[in-house]
Formats: sequence, C-alpha cells, structure tokens
Amino acid sequence: MFYGVARLEVLIPQSRSLKDKRAVVQRLRDRLSGRLGLAVAEVDHQDLRQRAAVGVAVVALSEQSARNALQAARREAESDPRAEVIGCEILVDAFEGRSDWESPCGYDASEDEEDRR
Repeated sequence: MFYGVARLEVLIPQSRSLKDKRAVVQRLRDRLSGRLGLAVAEVDHQDLRQRAAVGVAVVALSEQSARNALQAARREAESDPRAEVIGCEILVDAFEGRSDWESPCGYDASEDEEDRR
C-alpha cells in the first residue's frame, strides 16, 4: 500500500475578499474530492485573500497510481481559470515497512502470522 500527499500553492488574483477566496477554494476542493476521490483540505494562508495552500491525500495500491492521482489533482487545479497554481510539492511513499509508524490501536500483525500456523 502506498500513500501520497501534495501541497498546492494557489494564487487567486481576482479575489477581493476572503469570501471570494473561499468560494474558489471550496469549488476546487469539491472538484478534487468529487471527480478524483481525493481527500482535500485548505492547509495554510487562511487569512490571506488571494493565496491558498491546499493539501491533497490519496491511498493507492501502487506508487505510480498514487503519483498519477496527485498529478491529476495538479492538472485539475491548473484548469480552473480563477486560480493559478504557483507551486506544487508531491510526496509518495510505501506504508509497509516503515519503522517510524506506530500502531496506537494495539494491533500486532505478527499475531496474524501465528494464527495462520
């Protein structure tokens, strides 16, 4: 299993107020989550009227699928004439085998192995 996250820095030059900006960001969030099935949130610059940072997340079976989904999110954001993507950072990584992840629920995968024997 792979996870991917992206941070899209967006400029909204026509925005005259936070309300204008929120309308553009909300439409972008709806398009990314509705059309592409991604988790989306405004993650920074909430107090600026012409700039937004949007976080996007995906879980996928392959690294390439995760990367493709995040690239599709970037293209979808770039297709909005009211917004200009001025920056994009993408991170994709494997979930399995990470030593820095915790299991707060107390689940131990090794118990499954013992059950199979």
